[in-house]
Amino acid sequence: MLIKTYLDKSNTIVYDSHINQGFSPITYIFYGDEKYSRYLFHFNLDYIRQFICDGTFADTCKLKHTLKMFNSGALDFRQMTQPCGFSSPGKQMQRAISFDLILFQIPVDWDQGRGHDHPKDGYIIGDSYISNQGSNWFNSHTCIQWGYNRLGEYEHTSDEPYGGIVNGIYDNKFLQQEYTKYLSGQNSIILTTVHFDLGSENIEIDLTNIINNMIIKPDIFPNNGFCLAFDPFLETRNMNPAQTINFFTNNTSTWFEPYLQTEYQIQINDDRANFYLDKWNKLYLYSNVGGEPTNLNKIPICTITGNYEDGTKYTLIPEVKQATKGIYYVDILLCSGNAGGIENNRMFFDEWSNLEYFNCSTQSGIRLKPVELDFTTKSADNFYLIGNNDFLPKQYTPTVSGIKYNERIERENGEIRKCIVRCDIPYTQNQSEIIDILEYKIYIRDGNKEIDWCNWQPVHKAFNHNFFLLDIDSFLPNEYNIRLKTSSNLEVRMHDSLKFQIISKEKEGHYS
Repeated sequence: MLIKTYLDKSNTIVYDSHINQGFSPITYIFYGDEKYSRYLFHFNLDYIRQFICDGTFADTCKLKHTLKMFNSGALDFRQMTQPCGFSSPGKQMQRAISFDLILFQIPVDWDQGRGHDHPKDGYIIGDSYISNQGSNWFNSHTCIQWGYNRLGEYEHTSDEPYGGIVNGIYDNKFLQQEYTKYLSGQNSIILTTVHFDLGSENIEIDLTNIINNMIIKPDIFPNNGFCLAFDPFLETRNMNPAQTINFFTNNTSTWFEPYLQTEYQIQINDDRANFYLDKWNKLYLYSNVGGEPTNLNKIPICTITGNYEDGTKYTLIPEVKQATKGIYYVDILLCSGNAGGIENNRMFFDEWSNLEYFNCSTQSGIRLKPVELDFTTKSADNFYLIGNNDFLPKQYTPTVSGIKYNERIERENGEIRKCIVRCDIPYTQNQSEIIDILEYKIYIRDGNKEIDWCNWQPVHKAFNHNFFLLDIDSFLPNEYNIRLKTSSNLEVRMHDSLKFQIISKEKEGHYS
């Protein structure tokens, strides 16, 4: 499952300036002409934490967090060699080429503010979009300097890693020292660097470790947001015209808002219907209350029983793990053999015990009797196809249910849609298969172009159907398309399935 967390605040601060740009739709990160700027941004991680708490993301080790930001510069090479107009701070600028940006955590809390522009004569012309409230180069909040609290007390001592915070969020000299440490492999406040060749590239940064730490250990790793800036040795270089790179912010009216993509890298692959000997198989237990996936109070116990070829009883108690909300599994390997092995076409049983729910109305646990399921072993020869024959690729016609064609779905309701994929066999009547290699992706259309909302994601395989989950709140208002991909013996086929629309309710109760 994949979710997206969008920025809840951001701001571009300019060296030695009180001007705030918290409402600007584009951030201009620049250096040269005795000025430089930095981009501050913040994600509220409570949305991700909610999925962890309810068991949807049961294994945090399987989470991957990726920061994605979109370059607002056109792919016009003339813009790389000729100055382009820029109102902040009223100077001509040129797109930067061949450089590094650094990313570091912000050590203290800050406010976004409501400023929009940064012209040097803003107050002279009386521009209502000019503001110095909120955060800027000198202050984290209105009239509160970086590093100080609301009582005017300095929060950090000089021997702490916040030693360079008084002059701006971090002064340039301090950042140069930290950058040198980072390049030499020492501990540093700098998390990573991003290299740009042409200056028109988008940003894609893996933040898995730091985001997981912020979620799991918030007392040790507080979430005050991040800052994106030029290499500190570049910041103070005197370039004329100044060099800049631009990205869309959370205030853009376009589809290209920056976001944190969280991917739960677990695929449900139930082998109960095709349990092959001599390979690892997964068996799943699905826990539902009133038709809804529900977590058990405790991890259940699974006991596998059956018989060897010679009639000796076989017993195994494997480790049970939770895949996602209400779904548990075990990994099983059963081996065949001429002497004392396990035969194919033999029935085994998996008993699941220690089943207990929590009743919210009575605030007590409800213990259920054990559940006994079964599976039948199949010969490994049906899985390991080694010989002089090569099977022909299988063809399917997949369809998606769970979302209607052209359905208008309201956002911001905390809704998760389960989409079931049925793979029909062509030239048959009502025959379908549950297949292993099946993927989907979601995209929008921009004229003749396709822009991916997500790249190819695996489709889950349950005991009796294929499915995937969509978090509706992760979609911005737009029209989306779902495409499926089937693969069989290196033959790949694409199938455009359906399209749907995401709408958002405004405060007045109207729809957009």
